[in-house]
Amino acid sequence: QQPSLERDSDSPINQHEFELCHEMSLLFQLAAPAIVVQFSCLFVFPQTASVVGRLLGTESLAGFSLGSLVGNLTCMSVMTGALTAADTLMPRAFASMQYQELAVLALRGFLVCSF
Repeated sequence: QQPSLERDSDSPINQHEFELCHEMSLLFQLAAPAIVVQFSCLFVFPQTASVVGRLLGTESLAGFSLGSLVGNLTCMSVMTGALTAADTLMPRAFASMQYQELAVLALRGFLVCSF
């Protein structure tokens, strides 16, 4: 007897496809605010550079570009380093049930990123 290539509505394949679509929908709903925030943060500097270039001239635009480049590189490297360290140390503190250390690490990461 040849196996049927048609899918019936009760087959496990259809249930898995439905769950995949549902999970993708939930993931998009969860990720959408973070995506919007990241894009809005990325678009602030080009918009500001455009205004500075149009209103203040090329010399001011060069100063703004250099200042934002140095600021972004410095701040982003410090924030990335602090959060990478927290990303490494926090699961270890949680697994060893050192919740006070976990709180200290979370506060340090928050404070480094807030300044």
